[in-house]
Amino acid sequence: TFAAIAATAAIAAIFLPVTFMSGLIGKYMFQFGITLSVAVFLSLLEALTLAPMRCSQFLEIGERKTRLGKFVEHSFRRSEQFYARILPWVLSHRWKTILSSFVIFALSIGTYKFLKKEFIPAQDQGRILMRVQTPLGSSLTYTDKKFIEVEKIVAEDPDLERYYAAIGGFGGGEVNSGVVFLTFKPMSQRAIDPELKRKPTQNEMANRIKKKVASLPDVKAFVQDLSLAGFSSKRGFPIEFTLRGPDWDTLANLTTQIMDEMEKSGQMADIDTNYQVGSPEVQVKPIREKALQRGVSVTEISQTINAMMGGAVAGKFSQGNRRYDVRVRLLGAERQEVADLNRSFVRNNRGELTPLGEVATLETKHRV
Repeated sequence: TFAAIAATAAIAAIFLPVTFMSGLIGKYMFQFGITLSVAVFLSLLEALTLAPMRCSQFLEIGERKTRLGKFVEHSFRRSEQFYARILPWVLSHRWKTILSSFVIFALSIGTYKFLKKEFIPAQDQGRILMRVQTPLGSSLTYTDKKFIEVEKIVAEDPDLERYYAAIGGFGGGEVNSGVVFLTFKPMSQRAIDPELKRKPTQNEMANRIKKKVASLPDVKAFVQDLSLAGFSSKRGFPIEFTLRGPDWDTLANLTTQIMDEMEKSGQMADIDTNYQVGSPEVQVKPIREKALQRGVSVTEISQTINAMMGGAVAGKFSQGNRRYDVRVRLLGAERQEVADLNRSFVRNNRGELTPLGEVATLETKHRV
């Protein structure tokens, strides 16, 4: 009974304090500490009540006849003899024993700095996500051409099993970026790396491909470990900072400064921000007085520009049990420059056509 209580108390003394930890680790470990502590106390209750009752009904005391039984019995006898020899010496040298225990404890603390420490260690699952970006303002066609080059580099890797590329981001609105899901071969099937002289790990293969992709002109590549996605920050990277404030210009400047300092440290890679500064845009500002004189509404201006650039549904047609929208807009060569919009016309409330440049100003700016 005393031995069972002592063992239970020793285990509870380890796991019960975990429930009082604070911070993010405390949130993760609270249920773990409670579960283990309750489990060992229930185990003690079972050991002192149900286990002796079952043994009295089912356990047969006698000579061990099987090989396994003889081996276990012999092991217990040897342990008993060793314990009987060492116990008298320990009891006659109590201070030496206690001092030795403290020395071993101190040495174990000294080894702490040599141990690798990480909250959620990365795992070699053979799967990574690579984010690829082209310069701001790139069209979907230009990004698609760059992704064809990226796919050629990815497909040439000998340790790649399969890949999947998607342009435009998961929301479909990031025309200058995309993602590539890479699945590598299992460790047993990977080729020996001539530089490493061994089979490469997941991170080593990811960095190898990323360097080749990043060498392409007008292309940036960032690698994300999917084994950390469920436990890391919102975008899935190990470390993220969130900057907040009322002024966009200040946030943009601070973001640039922080990224420059990170780059100078030489201890960080794949430095990126989701706030893209410098994206070109065309700002349309209606001249309300002139628009009023010509009978042109602001709504008519916005709808006209939307139809010319994005297209307007003018009808539908059916083919092969499918219905398709008929979308009308300017040809690609007619909507490349701001001057193309200035030559366009809007209709006033009398049905007359008025040049867009007479009722609105169009200016190209870089978003901050």
